[in-house]
Amino acid sequence: MESLRKRLPPVKALVVFEAAARRLSFTRAAEELHLTQAAVSRQIHILEDNLGVSLFNREKRAVTLTPDGERLKRTVAMALGHIAETAVALRQACNASQINLHTTTAFGALWLMRRIGRFRASFPDIRLRLVSSDDEIDLPNSNIDLSICYGKSEGDWPGLDAVRLLDDELFPVCSPGFRDRLPKDFSIRDLPDQPLLHLEWMEPSWMSWSTWFRHMGIDIDDHAPRATSFNNYLVIIQAAQEGQGIALGWRQLVQPFVDSAQLVRPLPDFLKADSAYYLLVQPGGLELRPELRSVHEWLRLEAGLGSPTDNKN
Repeated sequence: MESLRKRLPPVKALVVFEAAARRLSFTRAAEELHLTQAAVSRQIHILEDNLGVSLFNREKRAVTLTPDGERLKRTVAMALGHIAETAVALRQACNASQINLHTTTAFGALWLMRRIGRFRASFPDIRLRLVSSDDEIDLPNSNIDLSICYGKSEGDWPGLDAVRLLDDELFPVCSPGFRDRLPKDFSIRDLPDQPLLHLEWMEPSWMSWSTWFRHMGIDIDDHAPRATSFNNYLVIIQAAQEGQGIALGWRQLVQPFVDSAQLVRPLPDFLKADSAYYLLVQPGGLELRPELRSVHEWLRLEAGLGSPTDNKN
């Protein structure tokens, strides 16, 4: 049997023909398809040459369909309509199993990415789309299903269901080589004189070096002479690993680097953060989509909270 490809006319020309036949205007078809009028006319000529018939009567100010054109219009409209309906159904079935998860750039790269392999092993049928952004997310007016944000309490996100996911603590970190160059009697009082790596932009709930020092009873200017500023926490961690200075480490983000000795703690001093990571979802969202509930419970388990069902009798 002759292949379908050889029997079919050019598919692009069929799509252009459907628009021109439906609108009875090459100009309006061109606008709809984001083509030039000449490109539409060319595709119609290609289709007519392929079929060996005229499809349009070209009049001075308008075009009309010939009988052959009317016959082809009915068939093409029905066939393309069926294809479009099937495509929509397939996309909907695909999107039903896709969960859009938002995190900050640092949290996504340094905490979440280390766990994605376990997620895929546990939920092979759920498509997880990660959206990393340091911009504030308007969850109710976005396509985001879940968001992990940093804040002081559940009340920071009115109208959303918030679960306190992870607490944190902050301590100085640097490379092993940098630590080896420090005096043996190095103490927290000597820390402001070292090259400090500052994050120049942060959420209000994030802590700066000056705030950390203030809680420790030490006054320091955010722009101390030996400070270097960055606008990205991932770059700060890279700079610390390369021995360029001392960074303020968030335990949830940097502990793996400490465990692998890529970073070290030059001092035992630490400060418990007064904010935490929260897992946000729109009210009622978990009851609507099983896939969303699965991701929500998986994140809780990864954070060491256990499943919500563990507390039910």
